[in-house]
Amino acid sequence: MNTEAFLLERYKYILEQKRSLNAATFKIVSILQLIVAAVATANFSIIKAVQSGEIDSDAARLAVLFCFVGSIFVILACLLSLVGGLASWLKYRRDEAAVEMQVHGAARPAPNFASIFRWYETYIILAAVVGAAGYCLALPSIIALCQQS
Repeated sequence: MNTEAFLLERYKYILEQKRSLNAATFKIVSILQLIVAAVATANFSIIKAVQSGEIDSDAARLAVLFCFVGSIFVILACLLSLVGGLASWLKYRRDEAAVEMQVHGAARPAPNFASIFRWYETYIILAAVVGAAGYCLALPSIIALCQQS
């Protein structure tokens, strides 16, 4: 195989990997959306069950705390996956620039700090962190609702 054909295949591979990272990001967002909906539904159901007398307040507090710990764990796992995806994307971008340099003698400019404001992953991470912080702040109120009979 000659060098140009190899570089072309390498470039195609890099672009395909970047596409798969984008697809993985949307799968992670889907998981986050599912968890948020499930936890909100579970907390609502727990509060309604306490208010109707179906479960006692101790069991409700335990269930709410279980939902909280589980959702924080999933949020952290998703955030770590997103950060790992960003690191992989930056590595593939460097590989892409190396191929461009070999073929054209110049590469597109590398991403800089201001680039993070153009990446949707930044806003997904921000939304997840703000959501988790809001959940942490709301947790005492949710537990207090579980203590009302």
